Amino acid sequence: MKFESSLIRGKLIRRWNRFLSEVELENGEIVKAHCPNSGRMTTCNIPGAPVLIRFVDDPKRKLKYTWELINTGSHWVCINTGRANQVAKEALEQKNIPEFAEFSNIRPEFKIGKSRIDFLLENEVINASLKSNQ
Repeated sequence: MKFESSLIRGKLIRRWNRFLSEVELENGEIVKAHCPNSGRMTTCNIPGAPVLIRFVDDPKRKLKYTWELINTGSHWVCINTGRANQVAKEALEQKNIPEFAEFSNIRPEFKIGKSRIDFLLENEVINASLKSNQ
């Protein structure tokens, strides 16, 4: 997955509350990082675990870092809930999900009536079938 800026290695000191965590960087500096996951995160809140955070240079933000990933011991877990559709979109575009590899047109945030779906997937067969039914 591509991030807006480089990821910085550290280790989780603790998660203060739903939106605030404390991370020790590899150079020993301790920083506060925004936690973009308001859930309990019981299996992803491991003091001392390796984490990856991102520096965000935005004067409007209270915190200059965002917590993106944590290593739970067996794998990296994305804790940034805002990334789910971005990860899915990249996987669809790169044909990493065999069941959906045949779809050439990926339309995120597609509106259907008054609702919205995360993705509309189309291919030549579906498009031809839709046109013939009109």
